[in-house]
Amino acid sequence: MTRSLRKRVTAPDGRSYSGRWPQQIPHTGEGPFIAALARTVNGACEVVLPVGRADVATSTTIFEVEPAARWRAGLRQVLAYAGQTGQRPALALFGAADYLKIFLFIRDRLPGTSLWVYRGHWVEVSSRAKARFAHRPEYDVPPAFGELASVPLPDVHPFDSHVSPDVIDPWERARRAALFERAHLAGVEMRRASA
Repeated sequence: MTRSLRKRVTAPDGRSYSGRWPQQIPHTGEGPFIAALARTVNGACEVVLPVGRADVATSTTIFEVEPAARWRAGLRQVLAYAGQTGQRPALALFGAADYLKIFLFIRDRLPGTSLWVYRGHWVEVSSRAKARFAHRPEYDVPPAFGELASVPLPDVHPFDSHVSPDVIDPWERARRAALFERAHLAGVEMRRASA
């Protein structure tokens, strides 16, 4: 029996949407933040909708992950996605910003929309006290894919031909692919520097 590693989400109206394979999520930009949020809320990544692709979705909530400087654009996107699916909208932001101002804007003008902030881990902002915090530089560091592994790995190498791909955790596969890519790029840079 094979199991699908790609998550499916069923909307309240009964429609079913599928996410991307975890190893296809980019390792730069918003990608690590999307993967961390999906892991936190047990949702699907990069869910394909009739019009567009939501960053993360659960059966009740649809998320858009954006840098804090682009919070208005992210808010417009998540409202459009929520209108398509009937799910509750949630905006997930990372980076430095005046989160109290953003929280008050969303609370006063868009009731039912939630705000999530990355502070080394994802936190739902539900009050003024949670919105008021000092931003730290370590909050800007994206989470590593290795922190997102969901199950213990078997004691086998993921590229062994005798191992079924279903046994390998997709988060670990993505982490190993990223490490390989970084090592390859570092080797290329070292060769250029020595030439």
